[in-house]
Amino acid sequence: MWGTIQSQQQMDGFRKVINYCAFQDLGYCGPNFTWCNMQEGENRISLRLDRAFANLEWTQKFEGIKVHHLVDSTSDHSALLLSDSMFQKKIQEKRRALNSLTLQDKDGTLSTEINCLRKEINDLLDDEEIYWGQRAKAHWLKEGDKNTRFFHAQASERHKQNTILGIRDSQGKWCDEMDSIAKAAIDCFDNIYTMASPSQIDEVLAEIPTRVTEEMNESLNRNFTSEEVVTALK
Repeated sequence: MWGTIQSQQQMDGFRKVINYCAFQDLGYCGPNFTWCNMQEGENRISLRLDRAFANLEWTQKFEGIKVHHLVDSTSDHSALLLSDSMFQKKIQEKRRALNSLTLQDKDGTLSTEINCLRKEINDLLDDEEIYWGQRAKAHWLKEGDKNTRFFHAQASERHKQNTILGIRDSQGKWCDEMDSIAKAAIDCFDNIYTMASPSQIDEVLAEIPTRVTEEMNESLNRNFTSEEVVTALK
């Protein structure tokens, strides 16, 4: 069941603020609702009252942020947890290690480790740029350029539309980790395409509309002529 419907004036005011600030809903992982009135049966009401918003500048600064709905046993509201991105976290860790080694290297004995760390950071930066390039699809960077504001905006919007944050497996369990999502999807299609004793195959095939006529099929199967070969090679 749903809660009290808000007035149109209140909702219009809320939307105006969101549009004025150019906020984007960051989406979520986990349960669909963030509040419950804790009642039972038909009196139970669940809503998504809590949301995380950010503008373009913030989303560009904190790439790959995920919002998680965490159910709390002591509250009727779920906590919102923001998790960091995969590339930036690794790059920052490597840079901190590089700074530490550079400060320690007084006589050049740590030069090998320093050079290895520099290579690892550069490889991560290259991987990140390739990652963004693949996400943006047609909006490729010019050779040698780094990621631009427009590039990030396009890729982030496409990512938001295409990302699967979670699914339910065959047992009804919510899966929001990459491994569990992949396993649930694979299991689902395994069950579909490994039916032990399929039935009514002829009835199903009969309902599929015919696209290739007998005349078309005969034309496709006949032997080609020497004139057709000459025409194809011209």
